[in-house]
Amino acid sequence: MTVSSIVVVGAGLGGLRTVEHLRRKGCQAPITLVGGEVHAPYDRPPLTKQVLRGERDSTLLRDELDSLDVTLLLGRRAVSLDGAARTVRLADGVVLQYEALVLAPGAVPRHLPGGFIGCEVAASLRTTGARVDLVEMLAPPMLSVLGSAGAQVVTDLHRSHGVSLHTGIGVTDILGDDHVTGVRLTDGTVLETSDVVVGLGVTPDIEWLRSSGIEITDGIRCTGGGLTSLPHVYALGDAAQWYLPLTGAHVCVEHWTNAGDQAAVVAANIVYGPNGAQLTEVPYFWSEQYDVKIQALGLVDPSYDVDVLEPGDRTVLLYSEHGELRAVVGFSAARWIMPLRSLIAGRASVTEAKARLAG
Repeated sequence: MTVSSIVVVGAGLGGLRTVEHLRRKGCQAPITLVGGEVHAPYDRPPLTKQVLRGERDSTLLRDELDSLDVTLLLGRRAVSLDGAARTVRLADGVVLQYEALVLAPGAVPRHLPGGFIGCEVAASLRTTGARVDLVEMLAPPMLSVLGSAGAQVVTDLHRSHGVSLHTGIGVTDILGDDHVTGVRLTDGTVLETSDVVVGLGVTPDIEWLRSSGIEITDGIRCTGGGLTSLPHVYALGDAAQWYLPLTGAHVCVEHWTNAGDQAAVVAANIVYGPNGAQLTEVPYFWSEQYDVKIQALGLVDPSYDVDVLEPGDRTVLLYSEHGELRAVVGFSAARWIMPLRSLIAGRASVTEAKARLAG
C-alpha cells in the first residue's frame, strides 16, 4: 500500500519508534514528526533512576535522526484535528496535510495518589544518601498498581532502606516564601525539607481532540491494530486505549515496552493495510528500586486473587481470576517470571503456573 504523506503527533518513544518501523518496512513517504517539547526524542524511565543518581547524562533515544529522513517540528503543539479534511493544525497556525496520521501525544503530569514513579524517585534519592519522606494518600504505596500483597513488599523494601513512609495521608501546604522549608500533612504534621518531588500521575493529552469527532473515553479508542474511529488515523502510547484480546476490553497500558510494541503494529498497518497486524504481546513493565528490579507481566488488577510464592528465595506474585492466571509480578525474579509469559497468553490455570515455578 502506497502512502503519500504521514504525520506523527508526539515525539516521544512511541512516535519515534513508529517512524523507525515505517522506514525499516520500506516506507518512503514524507514523514513529519511533531513534538510539543523542544527536545529531540528522549527516554523517560532513566530520569527517575540513573539520571537522578548522577550515573547518566544523556537520555536521547537516537543520537542522530538524519538517516530517518523525517521533518522534525519540535516545540510545536498540535491543537486540532479535521478528519474530513485530513489536516492537523498546530498552535502557531501551521496546517499539516496527511494521508495517514499517527497520534502519540502521550500524557501530561497532574499538578498539585502517587505510584511507582514516586517510589523510584524515593529509592534513587535514598541511594545517594538523602533523607527521604514518602507521603502516599493510599496505604501502602503502589497499592493501585500491585494490589495489597505487592504493595506490602514495596513498603517493606523502602522501610528497610531507611525511608520514612507516611501512608493514608495527604498534603495540605507547601511551606516557605522564597524557597521550600517544609510540607504540612493533613494530620498537621510538618516535614522539614528544602526539596519536594510531586508524583501525582499523569493525564492523557487528548483534550485537543475533543472536537475532532474521534471516539474518546479515558483515552483514544482503538482497534487491536491501533486504528481509531477516524479513517487513516492511528493512535498509540499513553493516550491510546487498544482492544486487547487478553482482557476482552479496551485498555490503556502506560508502559515503555507497550509503546514500542504498538509502534511496530501501527507501522505495519500503514504500510501493508489497516488491521492486518494486531497487538498480541502480553503487557510488561518494570521498576528499579534500590537493587531490586520489579517486573510485571499481564495486567494486574488489585481485585484478583493473589498467591505469594518464594522460588529460589525470590518473591513472586501470581494474580488469578476464577483460577485463570492473569498476571505475575516478580522481585528480582526474572528467571522465574519471564517463562510464565506464554502461560498468561494461553490463559493457563494458576495451578499450572505454580507447577512451573516448583519444577
